[in-house]
Amino acid sequence: MSTVTQASLFAGRNLRRFFRAPPALVYSFAFPVLLLLTQYAVFGRIVGDGDRQHYLERLAPLVVLSTAAFGSPSSAVGFLRDLRGGLVDRLRTMPVAPGALLAGRVAGDVLRIVLIGALTTGVAMLLGFRFREGPLAVVGFFAVIALFGLMWAAIALWRGSGPGDEESLPPSLTGPATLLFIFSSGFVPVSAFPSVVQPVVRANPFSVATEALVGLSSGGPVLVPVLQTIGWVLGLGTVCLLVALRRFGRRTAR
Repeated sequence: MSTVTQASLFAGRNLRRFFRAPPALVYSFAFPVLLLLTQYAVFGRIVGDGDRQHYLERLAPLVVLSTAAFGSPSSAVGFLRDLRGGLVDRLRTMPVAPGALLAGRVAGDVLRIVLIGALTTGVAMLLGFRFREGPLAVVGFFAVIALFGLMWAAIALWRGSGPGDEESLPPSLTGPATLLFIFSSGFVPVSAFPSVVQPVVRANPFSVATEALVGLSSGGPVLVPVLQTIGWVLGLGTVCLLVALRRFGRRTAR
């Protein structure tokens, strides 16, 4: 059995476990939808009727991206359980490639993120969100979501393979994710932030990915924000994945 086949089996296993866990299923689907509805109801009223559509065009991509970040704690906990629950010990006695478990978990997480992102996008379309740049841009829209999800899946592996327990992992990921979410260009333009923090907001991975999604859906710059998003994935995502692989290798070598 090839490594790709083994990874696909682990990805299917993770997706089945996700769909068979009602609390996680409800939270994963309900949280971004409720976040979108509440933010649009509150801040959409503040900006006024004339700017509500423009605000939705920026808010919807940001909320869609949040599904990757705020779903990472459950992914990290799931990987921690795999490492400490005896699964790794069982795999050591079987002809399974060492990286198949990690590849399967990343693939399953990315598929889950894209699926939830599609549902959230559908709800946004009921509110008035539209794709105005053609079919290829729609494909690119979800490709960027997958890339962003890949980065957070790698972060989840890094955190899940490190020190800590099931109680300490979620806050260590939710806290930074919340700060990145708030200090991004999805809520308000970069120019609305104090000048001292504008460079941070502009470089925020949420900001660059949001700008890419806005460009692909409603029009605007696409190439630069997409390249910046890829840069975050290749930089932070690769580092986290390499550290997770090293930790996993040490554990499987025991």
